[in-house]
Amino acid sequence: MIPKYRYDFKLMIAGETGSGKTCFVDKLTKDIFKEEYKPTKKSGFGFKIYEKDGKLYRIEFWDLAGEDKEHVLAKIFSNGAHGCVYMSDATNKQTREK
Repeated sequence: MIPKYRYDFKLMIAGETGSGKTCFVDKLTKDIFKEEYKPTKKSGFGFKIYEKDGKLYRIEFWDLAGEDKEHVLAKIFSNGAHGCVYMSDATNKQTREK
């Protein structure tokens, strides 16, 4: 039987290339952290189910490619989103300035 979720949320994860978006999503949804860096070419997706007060909450994390300079995919994938996290790498001045 497929569980029924009390709430479904869509959260966009945006930022420049190399800011840690994919690592963030992988850690939240799969509890893994990869040391090697590979830029996301398109977009990534993950979800996590949380339970609070007997209710199930499903949160989708949409990892937008930092190399999408025209923001084409961001416009398409952000449709219906409930929020956005904009990430930058505190050790990388370029990702903070953009």
